[in-house]
Amino acid sequence: MLITRSALAQNHGVQPESRQTQGMAAALLLALCLALPHAMAAASEAPMMLALTSASAQPHVQAASQQRSVDLNSASAEQLASTLVGVGAAKAQAIIRYRDEEGPFRSVEELEEVKGIGPNTVKRNKARISVTDPKG
Repeated sequence: MLITRSALAQNHGVQPESRQTQGMAAALLLALCLALPHAMAAASEAPMMLALTSASAQPHVQAASQQRSVDLNSASAEQLASTLVGVGAAKAQAIIRYRDEEGPFRSVEELEEVKGIGPNTVKRNKARISVTDPKG
């Protein structure tokens, strides 16, 4: 059945342009209702994505550190902190202080004697640490 504009206006009291506007408004409302849950989910995942991105970048940094090694008897605090995992500026300074007070390291395991350095830190960094003979 074909309804003319005038019949539509008479029977429903609505102008054709108004009907078109109502249809567009309904379509827009439907689109918003469908998009809102996805937008909310994306917004709540954004911090998690940032955390995942940061976490995924960490192994890359560690891989770069694994390629280098550091000699406990000659390295600076900056070299120790940048090469050893779990060793920051304060622990690197403690290693230097221990070396200055006790003399050169005789083994990698002696690093555990430094305050703040435990067996787990030594185990994680064993491949990155060398100890040269201080005599030669």
